Amino acid sequence: MSEQRRLQDFLAGVISLFLVAVLHLWSATWRKDISQIARIDAQILADSPVLIVLWHGTYFPLFTLLKDRRASIIVSQSFRGAIIEKICQRLGYEALQIPATKRGKAYSIVKHLLQSRRTGVLVLDGPLGPHHRVKHGAIKLAADLGFVLMPISVASSPRHIMSRRWDKREIPYPFAKVAVTVGNPFHVPEGLGRAEFPKWERRLKLVMDTLDDEAAHRLRTPAQ
Repeated sequence: MSEQRRLQDFLAGVISLFLVAVLHLWSATWRKDISQIARIDAQILADSPVLIVLWHGTYFPLFTLLKDRRASIIVSQSFRGAIIEKICQRLGYEALQIPATKRGKAYSIVKHLLQSRRTGVLVLDGPLGPHHRVKHGAIKLAADLGFVLMPISVASSPRHIMSRRWDKREIPYPFAKVAVTVGNPFHVPEGLGRAEFPKWERRLKLVMDTLDDEAAHRLRTPAQ
C-alpha cells in the first residue's frame, strides 16, 4: 500500500469514527416508529436472498435504524466512498466499492459482487437520478439473481430537505419523529426480458409512492 493510500485510509477511519459517533447521538434523540422493520428481518430469515430498495434521498436515517444486519451496500471507489465504507463497517454493514465506469459495465460489476450475498441494499433512483424515478437496476438484479425486493420508505418531521440536490436529501432534525414503512416482498419473475422492465418499474414505483404516503401518515399517528 502506498504512503498516500495509507494516509487516505487513516483519514477515512478518523472521519468515519467521528461521523458514526454523531449519527448515534443524533438518532438517539429521534422519536421512532420502526416496528415495520421486523418485516425485513423476517424476510432475511427466509430462503430467498433479499435486496432492500429505497430512494436515494432517504437513506440518511436508515444508516442507524437498520444497523447490524450485515447487508451489502454498493459505494463508489473514491475517498468519499472510503469514508462511507468505514461508516458501514462500524455500523455492521458490508461495503462493496466499485470503480467509476460506464453504466452497462457498472451493472455487471454490481451483479458479480451481489451474486454470492444474501442481503443487499440498493437505491432505486441512484446514483444520479432523476429524483424518485425507478431505474431498471433493481428489477434486473431481482430477475437475474433471484432477489426478493423489500421496498422501504422513511418520513420525518421536522426535517431539512436539501432542495438543491437532485435527490432532495431529507435530514431529520434532532428530536424529530421518524417513521419507517416496509412493503410486502416484491417478487420479480426470473429471466425477465428487457421489454418487460418498464412495466415492473411502474409497479415498483406505485409501491414506493404508497409507502411514502403511509410513512407520512404514520408521522401524524401514535407509534404502533
